[in-house]
Amino acid sequence: MRREDYVSAIYRFIEAGLEARLSDVARELGVTPPTAAKTLSRLEDEGYVVKRGATYLLTRKAVSYTHLRAHETRHDLVCRLLLE
Repeated sequence: MRREDYVSAIYRFIEAGLEARLSDVARELGVTPPTAAKTLSRLEDEGYVVKRGATYLLTRKAVSYTHLRAHETRHDLVCRLLLE
């Protein structure tokens, strides 16, 4: 799983009005809880998520990163379509 996958999963939980807990994120991504815990800890160290109790929240850095990646993805798609 990539960083974007974890950030996107947390974002989807938040948008649905749900709490992004470790077990839920792991299940959503199809990884084991220890794997999710390791990655979420790394994302927390890098400033992309914060943990409040048992819930993970996105930081502004994560939201900005997600928007940038979404823009790049749309841009790549448009370029590919124009070149075909």
